[in-house]
Amino acid sequence: MWYNSSIKRISMKESEKMRIQQGERIVAKPPKTKGMRVIAIEDVDWEQLRGMHASNVARKDGPDQLKINGHMQNIESGDYIGEHHVPPVVVKVGTCPKSGKDIYQLIDGEHRYLAHRDVGAPHMWVAICDFDDEEVMLNYQSNANDHKKTYVANERTEDDVCGIIKRIIELKGYELTNTQLNTLLKNQNILSDHAHYRAKIKAMMNKNTNVVQIITTEDARKEALRRYPNQNFTVQAYHRLTDGQEEYTSFSAAIQLKIDAKDPALPAYIVAHIKKQDEKGVLEIRPRKDKNLDAWMTKTCQMADVIRADGFTRPVLDFLPQTRKELGVV
Repeated sequence: MWYNSSIKRISMKESEKMRIQQGERIVAKPPKTKGMRVIAIEDVDWEQLRGMHASNVARKDGPDQLKINGHMQNIESGDYIGEHHVPPVVVKVGTCPKSGKDIYQLIDGEHRYLAHRDVGAPHMWVAICDFDDEEVMLNYQSNANDHKKTYVANERTEDDVCGIIKRIIELKGYELTNTQLNTLLKNQNILSDHAHYRAKIKAMMNKNTNVVQIITTEDARKEALRRYPNQNFTVQAYHRLTDGQEEYTSFSAAIQLKIDAKDPALPAYIVAHIKKQDEKGVLEIRPRKDKNLDAWMTKTCQMADVIRADGFTRPVLDFLPQTRKELGVV
């Protein structure tokens, strides 16, 4: 069994009886899918939990900070009670050599995990499970995001569904027949528009869409502090090959650090990460941004030379009429 471990098995009925005897009330139903077994549902200490990171192929674009913020507010206010919601699913992946405690990898519920982390929660209510194989796990991971209405939900996208199926095809070596693709789509609870999805999946199979490590802004800031303690840095997320605004913001922020310190030789770092891209996009964007930084500095120097030149005249800002008075409207 995939992720099958030496965890002592407790059936759900036994687990529920134990909790009821302790005066607890079971409110939310446990997670369930074919080929998945729930071993226990309980609070797990934070030190035993590991996030999803690049293992979350069900999320092409990574976590949504607004969703994380929503969970954080509800956790801090006491409005979030773990037992009242289908718990995030974890699987055992090892044992801590120092403490001897089990280590669990998150399978779904990434936004709640990040929210608990960011508020400094000491533990999180989770379902400890195992799966027959990785295909079963991937199907569950995707279907867990097929929300109709849920707690600060983050709906999966077409790209999420197709990315999961691509991963399963690569894992199992399935042929790209219409029948096989339709079966895989039905396993994802996709019951219509099969032709549309098949076309997207086939297109994905013809290019590199490997999932990469997803980094949140907060994660990037923490890593920057670890890499450059007591040094000057700015953090920037890049999305595409060419984006003047995000480049201008990060490049100028780094130069501003030198201006503020009145020290042109001051080391300044742009701690960057790539969002909403697969492996191919990440590898293309990195060198392009580095090249664009040099181009931006050259152009900035050219503009400075023009501004400082004798006879320079300041550009005139000429605003077009827009208000009722300017347009002569009574």
